[in-house]
Amino acid sequence: MAPEQIAARLGDRFQLLTGGSRTAMPRHQTLRAVVDWSWDLLDDAERALWRRFSVFAGGATLEAAEQVCSGSGLPAGQILDLLTALADKSLLTVRHDPGGPRYRMLEIIKAYGQERLAEAGEPGEFRAAHARYFTRLAEASPAHLRGADQLVWLRKLSDDQDNLHAAIRGAVAAGDGPAAVRLAAALGWYWWLRSMRLEGSDLIAEALEVPASADAGSEALAVAYAMGAPLAADTPRNHQVREWFDRATELAARVPGGDNPILKLIGPISMLFSTERVPADPGVFDEAVDDPHPWVRTTALALRAHTTLNLGRSQAAAEADFLAAIGIASTVGDRWGQALALSGLAMLESWRGEHAAAASSYRRAAEFGAELGTTADELEFRILLARELWALGQRDQARAGLSRAQRGAERLGLPHVLAFAACTAGDLARRGGEPEAARAALTLALDLCAQPGGVRQIRAVTATALGYLAGAEGDLDEARRWHAEAVQTARASADGPVIAQTLTGLADLAVREGKPGACRRVARSEFRDPGSHGPFGP
Repeated sequence: MAPEQIAARLGDRFQLLTGGSRTAMPRHQTLRAVVDWSWDLLDDAERALWRRFSVFAGGATLEAAEQVCSGSGLPAGQILDLLTALADKSLLTVRHDPGGPRYRMLEIIKAYGQERLAEAGEPGEFRAAHARYFTRLAEASPAHLRGADQLVWLRKLSDDQDNLHAAIRGAVAAGDGPAAVRLAAALGWYWWLRSMRLEGSDLIAEALEVPASADAGSEALAVAYAMGAPLAADTPRNHQVREWFDRATELAARVPGGDNPILKLIGPISMLFSTERVPADPGVFDEAVDDPHPWVRTTALALRAHTTLNLGRSQAAAEADFLAAIGIASTVGDRWGQALALSGLAMLESWRGEHAAAASSYRRAAEFGAELGTTADELEFRILLARELWALGQRDQARAGLSRAQRGAERLGLPHVLAFAACTAGDLARRGGEPEAARAALTLALDLCAQPGGVRQIRAVTATALGYLAGAEGDLDEARRWHAEAVQTARASADGPVIAQTLTGLADLAVREGKPGACRRVARSEFRDPGSHGPFGP
C-alpha cells in the first residue's frame, strides 16, 4: 500500500494487518487469532475491564481505573484484582512509580479493546467518565502548581498528559465547548511551566473555536484567554495575543471575585503586551502587589520591578521589589516565582559589573527552571549565564554552557530561544576575535527573528552586534546601517534597556567617525535610562 493508504487505515490496526496479499494474510490473521484467543480465555469481568481500560491514552493509575472503569456491574473494589489478572496474562504492563503502580496497554491490545467497547455499546459512557475524571484532576492542579507541591503535581500531570490532552481533543471532537474550555483553562499554568507554548496555545485555540465554548462561563473563558495569550507570544500564533488579552480583560471584569489568581493580574499584564509604543507604568501593578495571595504578590512585585527598569527608573526600587518577591516565593515554595525574580536581580547585578553575583543568580534561576521543566526559561537563563562567565574570563565554561543551551533550544524548537542563543553565540564570537563565526551566527539569529513570533528586542541587539562587527572591520557605512536599524527596531519594542544598548552602539560609531559631539549626545540619551549598559557593549 502507498503511505497515504496506510495512514488512512491506522485507526483500524486489525484491518490493516489482515489486508494485503494472500500469502501474507495467514500470518496477520494469526495475530488477530491470538488476541481473540486471549479474549476468549477471560471471564466477563476481565473482558469488561479490558474494553473499558482502552479509553485511556498513555495508561492509568489504580485510582483512575477505579473511577473511570467501574460501574455497570463492575464494582470499584474489584478493579485492583482485575488489573492484576490482566497484567498476569500480559494484557497490561505495570510500571511501579513513587506514587504507586501505573498500568498501560500495548497499542494493539488497546485497539482490540476499543473494538469490543464499541460492540458493547459503551464508548460514550466510559469516554465521558474518562473526561470527568481528568477534568477533576486538571481543575485541582493550579493551586498546587503555585506552591510547595508544584513538583509533585507537575509529575502527576506529566504522567497523565496524554490522557488530559485526549480529554480536550475528545471534547472538541464532540462539540462540547464548555468541557474543552474548562480543561484548557485548568491546564494553562501547567503548559506555561512546562514551556509547552506551541501545543498549549494550539489546544486553547481549538477549545475556544468550538461554537458552544461561550457557554463555559465568564471565569473559565477569561482564564483560557488569559493563559492562551502569553503562551501564544513568540509563537506562530503571536498575532492572536492582543485579541486574547483584550478578551480576557473584558471577561475578567465580569467576575471580580474570581477564584483564579491570574484574573487579578490580567489587566496589568495585558498592558505589557500593548501594541502601543508607550510602555506600561509600574504603578499598574500596585494593587496586585498588595493582594493577599502570595503568588499574585510575587508575580506583581517581579513584573513591577521589570517595568521600572524598562522605563529607566530607580534601580534601588526595582531591586527591593525583586528581593521581596524572592522572599515571598521562597516562603511558599514557588520555584517559578523565585526564578522570575532572581533573573531580574541578576540583570541588575550584571549592569553594576557584579558578574560573579549575577552568574550565581542566573545559575540558581536556571536550576529552578530545570526542576520545573520550564525549559524555555531555563535555557534563556543559561544563555545569560554564559555571558556572565565570559565577563569573568571563564571563556571555556561560557562556550560549553552556551553550546549546551543551543542544543536544548534546537530540541525545544521555539524560534525566539533559538534566536537568542544564536545572537549570544555570535556576539561572544565577535568579542573573541572570530568575525566569520560571529557573522554566521548573527545572520542566523536575524533569520530566526524573521519567523512568525520573532522578538524585536533580539533583532535589535543582533543588529547592534553586526554594527560593532562592521565598525571593527572599518566598514563604517555598513556599521551605520546596522546601528540605525537597531535603534529603529528597539524603539518599536519600547524596551528601555534595549534602546539604551542600541544607543551604545551609536556612540561606538560616533567615536570611530571622530564625532565626539555626537558621542556626548548619545551618552546623555543613555543617562536617561539608568542601568542601560547591557551585555552587547563594544
